[in-house]
Amino acid sequence: MKIESITVQGFRCFDATGEIIHLDDFNCFVGPNASGKTAAMMALSRMFGESKGQRQVNPSDFHLTPGENLVSVHRAVAGKDKWGTESFGAA
Repeated sequence: MKIESITVQGFRCFDATGEIIHLDDFNCFVGPNASGKTAAMMALSRMFGESKGQRQVNPSDFHLTPGENLVSVHRAVAGKDKWGTESFGAA
């Protein structure tokens, strides 16, 4: 599997507008402190981590307004000719 891009929205320091991060064969995240480098890597770990613990999603990972609950997290998964959606980590 090759990941061509990731879209991160509402996760850690990423706001609801989010960012699209395009990936090549070799990537390096460079930027000032608090620019989202670690958050982008954590998003990848939450989606594709090897162990269940690495894929554990916590409400504190997201921008939630007071009283708002994390209902579910989705990821788009490329199939042969279509995209599907998986839900996991509801809290």
